[in-house]
Amino acid sequence: MCFTTNPLLCRMSRNIYQTLRNIRRCSYKKNKIGVGHVLTRLQERNLECFPRNVSHRHYSSSRELSALFISPADEHNTSMVELDLDLDSRLENLDMLQDNLLRRGMVRFNLDEWVMDYKHYKRLKKEVEAVQEERKQVSRQMGDIVRQKSSSLSEEKGRLIKRGKELKLELRQLTKPFWEIEEEVILKGLSLPNKLHPAVPLSEDMVLDDPRIAPKPTVPLPRKGSILKRLQERDLLEFSPIGPTAYYMKGDLAILEQAISRYTQGCLESEGISGVVCPDIVKAFVVEGCGVDVTNPDKVFRLQSREEETDRSSDPASGNKSGNTLFLTGSSHYGMVASLVRMMVNEISLPIKCYTLGRSYSPVKEDGDDENLLAVSQATEFHLFTSCKSKSQAEEMFALYQDVLLKMYRPFNLNMRFLNVGAKNLHGSESRRIDVECWVPSVESFIKLASISSCDDYFSRRLMMQCSRNMTSSPHKYQHIVHGSALVMPRFITALLENLPSRNEQVVIPDVLRSHWIGPLPHGTFTFADS
Repeated sequence: MCFTTNPLLCRMSRNIYQTLRNIRRCSYKKNKIGVGHVLTRLQERNLECFPRNVSHRHYSSSRELSALFISPADEHNTSMVELDLDLDSRLENLDMLQDNLLRRGMVRFNLDEWVMDYKHYKRLKKEVEAVQEERKQVSRQMGDIVRQKSSSLSEEKGRLIKRGKELKLELRQLTKPFWEIEEEVILKGLSLPNKLHPAVPLSEDMVLDDPRIAPKPTVPLPRKGSILKRLQERDLLEFSPIGPTAYYMKGDLAILEQAISRYTQGCLESEGISGVVCPDIVKAFVVEGCGVDVTNPDKVFRLQSREEETDRSSDPASGNKSGNTLFLTGSSHYGMVASLVRMMVNEISLPIKCYTLGRSYSPVKEDGDDENLLAVSQATEFHLFTSCKSKSQAEEMFALYQDVLLKMYRPFNLNMRFLNVGAKNLHGSESRRIDVECWVPSVESFIKLASISSCDDYFSRRLMMQCSRNMTSSPHKYQHIVHGSALVMPRFITALLENLPSRNEQVVIPDVLRSHWIGPLPHGTFTFADS
């Protein structure tokens, strides 16, 4: 009889009672079952009536875990993808891997310890596979004996039954340590960074010497006050009272954003890059598959459902196990990657060249009450994305996007530069990155306007993104991804307005934007310049 009012505890009590009653019936027959057997049976059915200790824990419940890799010990969640981290190939040159980690500043990664764990994992895996294969053979032999229905094979049948029980017990003893070491090895393997491209600088960022970009002197702001203040005084810009990272553009400033959007669309589409509308919300395993730490709230916005909130209240460690957890990513490569997850693409259709236009979202730390268009949590953004069939094709697309950005920004006559980003400033998923930067007088430094990243097959190996010449028979290859931010509107508008020439207290609109302007534009100027 159950005396508790909690339905879950009541149900557990009934299950425990039923288990004890069945064990008691069995003990009457064989008289060999004691208290130790009772506790063992309760543990096997996950009905412990005592707190778990370290030796009885679930292997996947000790910390916040990956949405990509879910241990077979986890009975409540299933992995969305089959990982191929190419660890054997990465370990063929340990010196190169160690150099990669050091150059990226990953000094806490204990490579020697992980290599030892990986070798132990490989040995256990072979043992488990050998036992599994022998169990299959025993099962097949038993099937043959049953079909023959011969009494002369009874001795062989008994031997196979005995061997099958031995193998079952042996597999159970191997499974627990194998799952534990597998989880340790794979989770650390997921944190390994991408291979570095040979063109990546050894340490610091390096300015690319491009004759098509004329260098200009970096001078401080000659005007009185900042553009930001003047925009607010003329009621063209307003920051939200809820915080300095949310803003409103009004009047001519809003029209300027629309003109820049139409100009950028024209530049991209003239190069054969097609526009795509993609989801703003994607699942956790996709975000993590792109190399983002989904447990870090400073990296990406996480959406929490009612069901997840209930799960976390009962089990705080269950928060990131499910790949179904949703994240707000906005206009970015995550939405495009999600369209190719678990997909086999014909090589004929590659490369896929596209761009997205929409709102991008990124957590920004609010430093006091400083209002700043250079650090906002949401913005209009153009994002480039390309899926390629090979590394060589990805190199071609990387160079193409670099040329596209140069053609797009050069008509504005800005003081800009192309920066070859050093290893220590690369994200873990990137093999190389080029940043487009512009001098902003008000902050007396260069700010990033755009970027192009080459990620090779980093995403594809984690998210099963493959391609093939013949969809049925030819060997499958992993897609190579190139993506980047073509333009972030608030940053570009700030850089543009601070660098545009003024005439009679009016800002002169560049010629390339006048044809995209909606409404009157007397003499090619409008009045939100400094006084």
